[in-house]
Amino acid sequence: MLTGNNSLKGMRRMNKSYTFRYEALTPISHGDEGTLSTITPFRRQRVYWNGEYYDIPVVSGNSFRGGALRRKGMKRFCDLLGLKKESLRAKPYYLLFNGGALSKGDSDVSIGAKKEFRRILPLVSIFGGGIDNMLLEGRMQIGFIYPIGKETQVITGIHSDRSVFEFLNTVFYTRRDDYMPEDLTMKEMTVQMKYECEIMIPGTKFVQQVTVTTDEELELSAFGFLMKIFQEEPHIGSKANVGHGFVTFEPSAPLPDSKPFEDYVENNKEMIISYIRNLA
Repeated sequence: MLTGNNSLKGMRRMNKSYTFRYEALTPISHGDEGTLSTITPFRRQRVYWNGEYYDIPVVSGNSFRGGALRRKGMKRFCDLLGLKKESLRAKPYYLLFNGGALSKGDSDVSIGAKKEFRRILPLVSIFGGGIDNMLLEGRMQIGFIYPIGKETQVITGIHSDRSVFEFLNTVFYTRRDDYMPEDLTMKEMTVQMKYECEIMIPGTKFVQQVTVTTDEELELSAFGFLMKIFQEEPHIGSKANVGHGFVTFEPSAPLPDSKPFEDYVENNKEMIISYIRNLA
């Protein structure tokens, strides 16, 4: 069941949980990556409710983490530094924007090196990542985004008399082929392909749990920085290019202040840039 607030007593790091509520302002789409056809069904997750199994529509936590938070957050971080992402070498680029990748190493990374990394790059620390033979766990636990309905109340704890399937619909689009070989007539070269996309309709309400597992001021502020960017134009799912995914956003508690992190970046630009470049 999704909850509002949590803390682990007796441990140095504290868990701060938020329940995020959304309401769709435009159609929400989140395609099933395993389907390759002109019909894109909404992603599903199986749940057990009232003695039956249901494959309910969900928006994955990974899409929220990578699309709504990471790419936008890292772009803004580079903007604050005055650092063009195109100027980065492969390793630091993939670490910032994709989580990096591990490679074989002959020695373990020291605790001191990991602490220095988290201290200098608190925004990366929040996401976690890997570079060379150093692996850092992230400080965020990102939950799935569930539509509120009868079938999901066992997960969300929110009572509803409506089925989540009442909020599903299908929209149709056409895609035009711009291929124009010289030997085709105008009539022959007009090629359009129809495709379908399963969506959740405007007005659908969703809920999500996100937990931050740190009590470090700069990491908490870095999380606040991410959510500040998200709040500027809250969006979930995919197909923003055709107007899908725009939502209202309501957190269960005030989010951390982004100013300490922004001040830290402003006051330490040269050091941070040098550290990032030396990761290559």
